[in-house]
Amino acid sequence: MDPDEQEPFLCPQTGKDRHVIILALIILVGELNIISSLIMTVMEKQKDHAILKSIGQRSERHEDIMVEGITIGAFGASSGP
Repeated sequence: MDPDEQEPFLCPQTGKDRHVIILALIILVGELNIISSLIMTVMEKQKDHAILKSIGQRSERHEDIMVEGITIGAFGASSGP
C-alpha cells in the first residue's frame, strides 16, 4: 500500500490511545480524591480518639470499635453493587 493510503487506517488507533490516556487521567484524579478524603478523615478522627482516651475510654473498647467498623466496611464492600 502507498503511505498516503495507510494514513486513514492509523488514525483510529491514535484516537484509542488518546481515549485510554484520558480515561487513565480521570481514574487517577478520582483515586487521589478518595485517598485525600480518607487521609483527612483519619486526621480528624485522631483528635476524637485522643479526647475519648483522655476521658477514660479503655484501649480494649477502642480496639473493639475498630474491629466492628472494619467488619461493617468489609461486609458493605463485598455486598455492594
